[in-house]
Amino acid sequence: MSTRMVTMAPAVALACVMFGSSAVLAQDTGGATTTANPPSSQTPPAQAPSAGSPASQSTTPGQAAAPGTTLPDVEVIQQQPKAQPKPVKQAAKPKSEPTTPLPPPSPAAIEAAEPSQIKMSPVVGSEIPLEKVPNGVASTTAADIQRTGAVTAQDVLQARVPGVIVSDLQGNEFQTDVQYRGFSSSPVNGVPQGLAVYQNGVRINEAFGDIVNWDFLPSNAVSSMTVMGSNPVFGLNAIGGAISVDMRDGFNFQGAEFDVRGGSFGRIQGSGAAGAQSGNWAMFIAAEDINDNGWRQFSPAEVHRMYADLGFKNREAEFHVNFTGADNFVGAVTAAPVELLDEGWNRVYTNPQTTQNDMEMVSINGSVKATNTLTFSGVAVLPPFPAGPYRRQYFGVGGVRQRSLS
Repeated sequence: MSTRMVTMAPAVALACVMFGSSAVLAQDTGGATTTANPPSSQTPPAQAPSAGSPASQSTTPGQAAAPGTTLPDVEVIQQQPKAQPKPVKQAAKPKSEPTTPLPPPSPAAIEAAEPSQIKMSPVVGSEIPLEKVPNGVASTTAADIQRTGAVTAQDVLQARVPGVIVSDLQGNEFQTDVQYRGFSSSPVNGVPQGLAVYQNGVRINEAFGDIVNWDFLPSNAVSSMTVMGSNPVFGLNAIGGAISVDMRDGFNFQGAEFDVRGGSFGRIQGSGAAGAQSGNWAMFIAAEDINDNGWRQFSPAEVHRMYADLGFKNREAEFHVNFTGADNFVGAVTAAPVELLDEGWNRVYTNPQTTQNDMEMVSINGSVKATNTLTFSGVAVLPPFPAGPYRRQYFGVGGVRQRSLS
């Protein structure tokens, strides 16, 4: 019997699935058999829930809503807290310090800090704005000389102009070479001269070897120096560039200044400058006197130089007559072998080697404004070029002295 019930169990289960009735469980309990009552073929109808019951407003989880049933709107009751902005700390305003009155400017401060007009030729009237210059250009002023305290004008160029190098071939700071991007302007004969140097429109490269004696320029008489790249308008020796030196006058400097210094190796120097203007007339004068024993043997220096200018200026014209004079004695001992310098840095190899430079130059420059766009300018120098300054140089090699005039 039990075997028969187990065999019929799959058929009964299939019947239950097909007719929706409850499952029938047959179990062999040692000869006893339990059979579930067959389900009724009719299912009792479900009662409709009342209107006030909760079942009318919700559905059983896991079951879909009946067609035509409208679900209620979901309302969020809990309020989300809003983030409050953090307060920003404001920096305290700095306390204003009492301002102290500035000291009165020196006479050199009257001049412009840097020229805004650059001369594109040696003479006056070719000025154009600095920002329109098509090549490299740099300028220094009298204020730069006063600020650095330089004794020579070329030292200011090295300190303020990129590309300028000052070297000392003769062992004396007053006889130095000025190099600009590899091109030289030197007082030594035989050095290739690649820079043209002008003073108030006058070319001061000498006729003999195109050398330039920088010791002729009083540093306290320089108003501005402009260094520019190669420009054929500046003529000879301008393959590497040109240096244009403008001197002071009574129109751009009024007042007086004096300077006295002393130092090691017997250095004593004094300088003075004064300028004044009265109506359309102005005058300026500057002088320097320097004595130095030199830090090497047989290398003294005695420099006496001056510059004077008398000018007239109105709306249509401007004229200047100026004078440059110098009487300088320089000891140039040049280089020495390393073995000799091991015994002392002040030792020299050959002597005497001295240079005596004398200069007396008068120049006249002026400009006349014909129209708003036309200006006539000119420069004249006495003695006329190529006579130049009178220069005596003495040097000795192996005890033999030679003399040359230029």
